[in-house]
Amino acid sequence: MSDDIMEAVTAAYVNADKPLSNTELYQRVAKKIGLSLEESQEYKPVGRSRNKHNLYHRKVRWVQQSLKQQEILVNITKGIWAISGTKKIQLRAIQEGKRVIAMSTELGLCLWAKSDAIFNDIIDEPIHLVLTSPPYPLKVTRAYGNVQVHEYIDFVCRLFEPIIDKLAVGASIALNVSNDIFESGSPARSTYLERLIIAFEDRLGLKKMDTLQWVSNKAPGPIAWASKERFQLNTGYEPILWFCNDPLACFADNRRVLKPHKAAHDKFIKQGGLKTAHQNADGNYRKKAGAFSTQTIGSIPKNVLEYSNYCHSGRRVNAYAKHLGLPVHGAKMPGSVADFLIQFLSGFLYLKKLYSPG
Repeated sequence: MSDDIMEAVTAAYVNADKPLSNTELYQRVAKKIGLSLEESQEYKPVGRSRNKHNLYHRKVRWVQQSLKQQEILVNITKGIWAISGTKKIQLRAIQEGKRVIAMSTELGLCLWAKSDAIFNDIIDEPIHLVLTSPPYPLKVTRAYGNVQVHEYIDFVCRLFEPIIDKLAVGASIALNVSNDIFESGSPARSTYLERLIIAFEDRLGLKKMDTLQWVSNKAPGPIAWASKERFQLNTGYEPILWFCNDPLACFADNRRVLKPHKAAHDKFIKQGGLKTAHQNADGNYRKKAGAFSTQTIGSIPKNVLEYSNYCHSGRRVNAYAKHLGLPVHGAKMPGSVADFLIQFLSGFLYLKKLYSPG
C-alpha cells in the first residue's frame, strides 16, 4: 500500500493544474489507489491510548512530508502545496528505454524517448533532415539537464552516432547552439563551437555547409561581461550550424525560400538594371551595362535569419502548458525558424503545400 500511496501522491501533484490542499490531495490519492470514500474517512484506535486516527491520512502526509524534505514541494500559502516547476520536469523525464507516442498530426508523429532508444532500432527509413537544439553547455544546469562544456563535444557526438548511418545521401543536420558560453571567470568566449565543428567532421564524417546567424529579440547579455564589467557587446544572434554528409548531393534549394523583391529592387529591374558598365579599382570585378535587369521570382535570402523568438506558435504552446499545469519551457525554437529550415533543407513543407488539395 505504501508504494502505491507514494506513487499516487507524487502523481497527484505532478498532474494537478493548480496547488492542492490536503483535502484535495486525500481525494485524488484515494481515487488513484481505489479507496472508497468510507475507507478513506475511517478512523481507527492507535497505540496504548487507543486514540483514533485516520491511518490513510497519516500515510499520505508521511509521503507529503518526504516530498517536502526533498524540496520537491513548495508552499504556496498555508495548507496549500504544489510541486516546483523544475522538479515537475525531472519527475516527468522519460525513463531509459521507454518510447511513447506523445502526439500525432498530419505531419507525422512526435515521439517522447531517449534518442538512442529510437535511432538504434526504430527508425528504418532514410532521414533527410535533422533539426535540433540540444541543451546548451550552461554553467548552471537547467531542470531538464545538460552537460558541462568540457563534456559537451563527446555528449553531442554520441547522440548523433546512431543517426549518421540512417541519413539519406545529401541529408542535412541543422544544430542550434549557443555562442554565449564563456571560459570560467573570464570574458573570453569558449571555443567549444569550433571544436564541435571539427569533431563532426573527424568523428562523424560530416561537412560544414555554413553557420547561419539567427538574429532574434533575445534579452540583452551576457549580463556579467557586457552590462556589468563592460568587456563585451550585447549578443544579437545564436548560431545554427549546418552540416551535410554529401554537399554535392545536398537536398537544400534556396528557390524554396525566396523572399519577395523590395519595391526599390523591382523598380531597378524594370528600369533596365545598371545604366553604365562599372568595374572596381583593381579591375577584378566588372559589371556590364544592363546587369541585374533580369526579372526573377524573388531574392535569395542571406544567411542571417531574422525571426523573433516571441511568436504566435510559442504563445500557444505556453498557454497549453499552463492549461495542463506544466512548467513553460523558456527556450523554445519559434515555428518561423523551423519552417524556414525545413523548407530550405528538405523541401518537406514546400512539397506538402505544393501538392496539398486545394
